[in-house]
Formats: sequence, C-alpha cells, structure tokens
Amino acid sequence: MRLDDSTLGTVDIGGLSVRRLGYGAMRVSGARNAAGVRDRAEAVKIYRRAYERGINFIDTANIYGYGESEEILAEALYPYPGDLVIGTKAGFRPGKIEPGKTSLPPLGHPGHIKEECDKSLRRLRLDHIDLYQVHVPDPGVPYEETVGAFVELQRAGKVRHIGVSNVTLEQLAVARSLCTVVSVQNAYNVGTRTSENLLAVFRQIVDQPGRDVSLIMVEHDVAAVLSLSDVVFVLDFGERIAAGNPEAIRSDPAVRAAYLGDADPEQGPPAEPAPSGGGSA
Repeated sequence: MRLDDSTLGTVDIGGLSVRRLGYGAMRVSGARNAAGVRDRAEAVKIYRRAYERGINFIDTANIYGYGESEEILAEALYPYPGDLVIGTKAGFRPGKIEPGKTSLPPLGHPGHIKEECDKSLRRLRLDHIDLYQVHVPDPGVPYEETVGAFVELQRAGKVRHIGVSNVTLEQLAVARSLCTVVSVQNAYNVGTRTSENLLAVFRQIVDQPGRDVSLIMVEHDVAAVLSLSDVVFVLDFGERIAAGNPEAIRSDPAVRAAYLGDADPEQGPPAEPAPSGGGSA
C-alpha cells in the first residue's frame, strides 16, 4: 500500500506540501543486513522504500551518523523527486558523545553554523536546503546570534526556510522576531510533556491570519496532538517508543496502533537496532 495525500493529509511548509507522516533519519546509517552487520546498501534501501511508500518529507541532521545520513540520502534518491522535501539541522558539535554523556554539546556560534551548512549542501548535493532548523539552543551563545546565522544563510540563497527545534516559548519568540519560522520540532510523547505550553500557543498561532509558523513536527507523537491539523509525525525506525516507557504505550490503544500497527501489545515496541552514533534528536 502506498500512502498518499488522501490517506495521510498534507501540511504546508512555506508553500511546500508534505504528507503528515515524515521519516526521521537519525539512525539510518546504522542499518543492518540479515547477518546483523552494518550495511550501507540497506540504508539506501530504507530511504528508497520510504519514498516509494509515499513519504515525501525526510528529517535529518548534520550530526546523524557523522554526516552519513545526509550522504546516504543523496546516494539513494539524487536526483531528488520533485515532491520530496528535505529538512536538516545544525547546532550541535559534531563528533562522538563523550562517555557518561547522553548528548553532544551544543555549538551555536554563527561561524560553525555557516560551515556546517556548506558541508550539508555538499553531502546532500544541493545548492539550497528546503528546511534548515536550529537543532538546539546553545547556552553559551545568544540565541539571536545563532538564529541570525540561519537568516544570513537564507539571504545568501543557501536556505529556503528556517525552523527551530528543542525550544522554549521564549526562544521561539526570539526566532520569530528575526525571521519567518515555518517549523517547530520538539520531542513530545507519553513520557515527555515539557512542550505542553508550546503546543497550546501553537494552537493559537495556527488560527491567526497571516501566521508564520505553518508546521510543527512532533517527535514520537501521541494521540493528544492528533487534533492539530498542522502536525507532521516524524518517525525514526530506531527510536524507542514513549521515551523508554513501554508500559505507557501498551496502555494507549491509539498510540499503539499508530506506532506498532498490528503488533501484539504484550510484546512491547519493536526491537531497536544498535545506534549509528553521531546525534541527539
């Protein structure tokens, strides 16, 4: 079965239409073959299969697989289909996560952002990025300076649209004061509810004439936000469901159906493949 606009519905990103189910590519470079060995060819197949099944929005980042996620996307789908929208990000320091840490450190210096944009363009074989997102605020750099670098990239023609991720309401307000923000991507699931206030504000924004924020991408989404028409569900085949809380997903039929299909709820979420390294959501 191929998903289409009538099956999923669509969302507009600054004039670009995407279906409400996107593919999160954080772990694609860690794809494994039947023998359990990492296999780049399998990663290529995953990207191609996602598009063949009707997914026309890919969410990746410069740090995913140390850049391999972007490289493999180009290998799989370049020259890109006309309806495919690619979103990528910058804002973390690329590299390996240090022992004892759960995330890479943020790095929002404007020079770093501009350098990473050029690297992403080369890996993706693009002359501009459809959607470039501020991956995370850097406490050591004023947020307006980090977002300002994205604005400069947009003015230079390297970025078509700007989005933000992992933000508070205050940071979203800063970004919106500097540019048109077409997307907000924050984690929200049965185990992570810190973005409740942002969702409430977004419900108000989407009802405003001439609104700027046209899309919110919700990682590991739950039924609580299904009423929002401007939501894309970004699913990562390797992500833990419900923030590592299998009991929560077992107890919610709507969430279970969305993520597990016909899987037996007593079996819990599908097994997670070994991580490919290189990133935080």
